[in-house]
Amino acid sequence: MERGADISVVSFHKTLPAFLWEGEMASFAELPDTIVFVEVKFRKSDTLTSPFEAVNFRKQQNIFRVANSYIRSRKINKNVRFDIIGIVAGSNGQNGSGQNSSRHNRIEHIEAAFSVFGG
Repeated sequence: MERGADISVVSFHKTLPAFLWEGEMASFAELPDTIVFVEVKFRKSDTLTSPFEAVNFRKQQNIFRVANSYIRSRKINKNVRFDIIGIVAGSNGQNGSGQNSSRHNRIEHIEAAFSVFGG
């Protein structure tokens, strides 16, 4: 994601029929020639599944439906990209005094993580 991109979170589902949105919220960034829909996934741990694995084919299809409806309703004529930001919580360690040391979340960003054509 380009630095300085405006990121918006829209409760767009309120204007869509329930069968289209299935609980989706649209997070996106508008770049000069591209609109980037961003799926953000948080996990306490990635031992069972990573945040990226959670964006399976069904989830991608839901995101496509919301993105398509948003683009059509706003008559947007830009390239479209689908990114995923995965966040895994850092573990709480203890320092020598028995107090919790600081947590550091791991954040990864995959640009063009999937497309309408699969992948």
